[in-house]
Amino acid sequence: MNQVDTGCSTIFKFDNAISESFCDKIVDHITSVKNINAPINYNVPPWQNDDSLDWRIIKDNNIRSIIMIYREIVADIVSKCYGEIVYPHFTDLVVWRSGRSMERHTDNGYNDSDVYMRQRAYTTITYLNDNYTGGETFIASENGDYISVPKKGSLVVLKSTPDNAHGVNTVTSGIRFTLPIWFTRNFESKEVETL
Repeated sequence: MNQVDTGCSTIFKFDNAISESFCDKIVDHITSVKNINAPINYNVPPWQNDDSLDWRIIKDNNIRSIIMIYREIVADIVSKCYGEIVYPHFTDLVVWRSGRSMERHTDNGYNDSDVYMRQRAYTTITYLNDNYTGGETFIASENGDYISVPKKGSLVVLKSTPDNAHGVNTVTSGIRFTLPIWFTRNFESKEVETL
């Protein structure tokens, strides 16, 4: 694993965080269970358009094991980056088909009444492929926006707060596959590994 200099104090990037062969296995599995050729409703985010997959419902034990082990590796990385113990809050697999984008947002909720989202302290994005165009992640920082160019197997780590409000540039061709994991400081809010 190689750390990439982001020039930002709250944003970290690591190349080769997960092997390319594991990325391929996960993408192949997503492709086998999701209808990625179905019509897209561009007015809703991918997770409201059946373009996400909760890893806990995956029946393939090999894929589940890869993701389970990787979650712990990423938790350790996040803990070292920010100097505190964290726990996985939610793990997802997301398909970003051509034409998809996401406006700038924060991942810890937009108001105090959103108790579930408020538990998120840190956001991570793992790029499972890079054979597409567009789809860069833009992240607010003390130096203006940091642009994370997708690279297969790379991991981006950021705060879930407005300090690192972020979004996704339009995927202009191909399909972008990501493995986002959100982390919490609160053990009681830890993601359970079965539904």
